[in-house]
Amino acid sequence: MNIFLIHTFIRAIYLSDFIYSFYHFILITGVLLLVSLGSSILIEKIKEIIKYNFTIEKLLKKIT
Repeated sequence: MNIFLIHTFIRAIYLSDFIYSFYHFILITGVLLLVSLGSSILIEKIKEIIKYNFTIEKLLKKIT
């Protein structure tokens, strides 16, 4: 899910000038994929460090 949301955010809002500066479909797709994948991996690592999934599970147990 991260990669889809990041892809949409990067393509539409944040880095659109950078992404479309390559002027070739294959390059645009490749750069967008690499940036989205790298960002998604970074977000997952941050979630591991702050124990996001554990906290969410704990919260869900409390409210259910």
